[in-house]
Amino acid sequence: MDTANMPAGLVSGIHASACEAVRDLTDALRYAQGNSPFNVPRMVLYRLGDAIDTLSQITRVITLHYRQNGWAEQDLTSYLQPRQERPRTGEAAESDHHYLAGLLGRPCPSDNGSPTGLYDWGRMEAENPNLPEVVNTLACLYALRAAFSEEPEAVFADLDEPTRTVARGVAQHLLRAPAEEPCDL
Repeated sequence: MDTANMPAGLVSGIHASACEAVRDLTDALRYAQGNSPFNVPRMVLYRLGDAIDTLSQITRVITLHYRQNGWAEQDLTSYLQPRQERPRTGEAAESDHHYLAGLLGRPCPSDNGSPTGLYDWGRMEAENPNLPEVVNTLACLYALRAAFSEEPEAVFADLDEPTRTVARGVAQHLLRAPAEEPCDL
């Protein structure tokens, strides 16, 4: 079994896929937040679907590489966590109904009397949109997109404060010349 580092070509594929997924995710956020002249549900779902497809493809390619290099199928299957996977076009699960109710401030569905933790998670996310981890994650997504944009400030236009401030700071850091000393991320 090959236990060496991932080949440079696969690392490049992950980088390219991550960039494409970031573009799609920030597009979905932009359509959802702004006053878009487009059909919002259509554009949000297109972009989220595109991000899923991009990440799924690179996942399949990496899995294929390791399969071809002798990794045990049961190991690869456990790493892929297939029990968590549900097709995006399939029926919504009970936990999806609970999460939606939490996000929208509706009462928890009483399907079988056992609400999932996703109801509480949805309520927490809806009631606390400025949690540091949410703000920082959004800021990083937008900063990555801005770093490759002809008009970085336009990327931040639809962001609220404090996300815009954090995103600008991250983007400025990304646009600086690489440091001479390695960064321990």
